[in-house]
Amino acid sequence: IENVINFLNSKKKKKNITLTDGIFLYIDYPDGVFYQNINEEFEYKVEVGKKMRIEEFGFEFTSNIIKESYTENKWKEVVDFDRLKGSLILRNWKAGDKFVPLGMKKEKKLSDFFIDEKVPFFERKRIPLLVSNNEIVWVCGYRISENIKVTEKTKIKLGLNFKLF
Repeated sequence: IENVINFLNSKKKKKNITLTDGIFLYIDYPDGVFYQNINEEFEYKVEVGKKMRIEEFGFEFTSNIIKESYTENKWKEVVDFDRLKGSLILRNWKAGDKFVPLGMKKEKKLSDFFIDEKVPFFERKRIPLLVSNNEIVWVCGYRISENIKVTEKTKIKLGLNFKLF
């Protein structure tokens, strides 16, 4: 208890403390969040046209061939289907992951992208990544890759839909 009191009285604006097995308190002034650390990796094969419901992480994911683009929504994206290489995999972040965020010309470390987007460190392992042939296609809820964006040459559009429950 003394450690928690000292922690709360600390002048740091951002701080983190372990309370018990796997439960942490993270404070980013003025907010505080209790969270459970996720150490396990997840990886699921995506089948176009089928809905996936991942109970342990609380989300649904669908991908369908579409004719029209979606309206602006961070949980829905459209990509060029023909530019995807290999199977689609939904997985979480791994050390060393990089991608070319939409609107950029150069590759960026995903850890740097998360910092720029102000994603709290305890959320980073929870964010699904859509990957094709080891290339990040979409950081779900954040940004698609420049390499698979829809262009005037796009023939087949793949609609992606991510939903928390």
